[in-house]
Amino acid sequence: MVLNEHNHLPLVSVILPAYGRHQFLSESIRSVLGQTYPNIELIVVDDGSREPLENVVQAISPRARCIRQCHAGVAAARNRGLREARGELIAFQDSDDVWHREKLAAQVAFLATHPDVGVVYTAKRVIDEAGRVIGSQWKQLHSGRVTEQLFRKIFVTMPSVVMRRGVIGSVGEFDASLKINSDYQYWLRASLAVKFAAIDVPLVDVRRSTGQLTLARAEAALLQYRMLSSFYGEHECRNVIRSAVAVRVLAKSAFRAAQSFWNEGCLNEAEQLLKESLARNFMPRAAWAWLRVRLVRLFIDQRRAAAGRTQSVSDALRIAERSIADLPRELECIAPTTGKANETTLTGRRAA
Repeated sequence: MVLNEHNHLPLVSVILPAYGRHQFLSESIRSVLGQTYPNIELIVVDDGSREPLENVVQAISPRARCIRQCHAGVAAARNRGLREARGELIAFQDSDDVWHREKLAAQVAFLATHPDVGVVYTAKRVIDEAGRVIGSQWKQLHSGRVTEQLFRKIFVTMPSVVMRRGVIGSVGEFDASLKINSDYQYWLRASLAVKFAAIDVPLVDVRRSTGQLTLARAEAALLQYRMLSSFYGEHECRNVIRSAVAVRVLAKSAFRAAQSFWNEGCLNEAEQLLKESLARNFMPRAAWAWLRVRLVRLFIDQRRAAAGRTQSVSDALRIAERSIADLPRELECIAPTTGKANETTLTGRRAA
């Protein structure tokens, strides 16, 4: 590890994107600059806040460097921070989260003794707006080559990460085209290139607050499914993610998105996602959900037809009965006939 000439410790560049939320920014910045590890540069990227953050940041600490850009989203803000960073090690912080004082010292020491590791992350606690602990790390943490485990479930918390600068050269920047999940996708890509290591001690507090901006549940679930599908289709994953695992993960992800759309009353989207889920991997609960959606849609269509006097109620019922009788055959056409999905479903192309 290359050492800083001034104090013989590697410089850690901490990237903190912020967009118009001042309530917890001071606590977040102070938790970075109050680390027991001394050699830190903090880069706050103001992502086009309505009121510039530079004066706010400087009032908190003149040690922090504030860079302003036009609003482009959190991924673009992190990318700007990566370009500005001078450190050999890169860490990430969010504007409402809190680091424990020994966090960086523990991670830098770990990397110094594990040169084969590219990314080290820690467990977390969950706090509320008042800073009270309301939860803890419940997902299992993994070390080593973690692509398959990450593909199953995200367990890397963004503000818990410290990575070597070389990871940027291997992986590139965050995908700024992603509305959400840019961090999840980045760790998936990084896991193809470097080893991960977990410190199973909570060294970061992640805040859950009512002011956080979130997408509708259905849209968020859909975007995560599309991201996972795209990642598997675009990267050489066959040697690190088993096909049987991939089809199950993607089928479940599509199913979760379909459930969310069903709960929001969006039958067309729910039906399409259930078809995609069943085409990847047959699950009885997905089949029942698809039959439920189809029956509801048939009922609605026939009621509309009868109300529009385009046909009698009895004719509408006969058409519905024939349609219902065709449902098992339609389901057979959607779902794979064996326990294995074919290659076209794995790469994200819709099955026939």
